[in-house]
Amino acid sequence: MRIEWFFQRKKLAASCTAIAGLISCGALLLFAAGPVRAASVETAVSAVPVATSMGQSNDRPDLSCTYHETVPTGRGHSAVRSHEGTCDVPDEDSGTYYCRNNDDRSQVQEQESCGPKVKRYLEWKKTQHKDDE
Repeated sequence: MRIEWFFQRKKLAASCTAIAGLISCGALLLFAAGPVRAASVETAVSAVPVATSMGQSNDRPDLSCTYHETVPTGRGHSAVRSHEGTCDVPDEDSGTYYCRNNDDRSQVQEQESCGPKVKRYLEWKKTQHKDDE
């Protein structure tokens, strides 16, 4: 009788520990991200193009990108921090496209993902000038 009670008590303690661990992991995930900035919501909403009756969009194409910064953390290790960025639109299309950090405009890095966005922007810009004529 005493042995059965001992094992039942151990199972209860293990179950309570597991539940407490799940609750703390959930709280950590919930609060680790920090506060949600309202600007990110505005950016996401404004990035969605609104279609006109002709099936085309008059909105400026999205030139947003993510600038990845490598930061040393000590002992030869490093971490990557991501920042909101904007694809640079070159004067001449050289085939190389760059993402510029919005927080520090002097930081620029080459990114292939900016290529289609810049090309879409240049095409949109041409149609905007045709409409002005």
